[in-house]
Amino acid sequence: ANQNDRADGANLWIEGFYGPVVQERTYQENRLAGDVCHIRVTPLSTSGTHAVKRRSNNVRDRLLITQNHSRNREIAAIARQRVEAGRQVLILVKTTEHALQIRYWLPEAIAVFKTATPDRWEQLTRLNITRPGEQPGYNDKQLQEVQEKFRSRHYMVVIANSVWFKGKDFPSLDVVVRGDAISTAVANTQLSGRLSRTYEGKPYGELID
Repeated sequence: ANQNDRADGANLWIEGFYGPVVQERTYQENRLAGDVCHIRVTPLSTSGTHAVKRRSNNVRDRLLITQNHSRNREIAAIARQRVEAGRQVLILVKTTEHALQIRYWLPEAIAVFKTATPDRWEQLTRLNITRPGEQPGYNDKQLQEVQEKFRSRHYMVVIANSVWFKGKDFPSLDVVVRGDAISTAVANTQLSGRLSRTYEGKPYGELID
């Protein structure tokens, strides 16, 4: 997919391995052919009270995104609204902390992330966003189990960090919420593409950005 638009510069490698492109179709053409699902975009304007003067991107991300409680509450509220309407929701974030910060406002959600180090887990615990006795993440086998439960709609709302950014296929997924605040060609196609799978009874996928 998107062979001529690859942000990783692998166009020649792909063509050398698989051969030349034999057909090109737009997303709209694929949708009319029934190969992909229609995607509706809902822009979500979020708020916050921070005035950040620091130039460090890490500091700005932490204050304006990860620990922006107003923004996290609004993401949680719109996700809950969609779940109550019977729609399956995936909230995508960059970091483990952000997944746990949003789960604080959306406790019914499953937070998916790889096992954290003891030191990192202690830091997250001090922020009061972990739960007593909670395991510090998932190993590969557990991640696969959670993924299968989400595919089968046993879980209706999941918050996942970058561990679910690539290579995941959830045909019945109804809603993706972009909490990650990443703006790159790869992110804007790969993450939104979670909604493109067709599924019986699924009229469209909704991207909340």
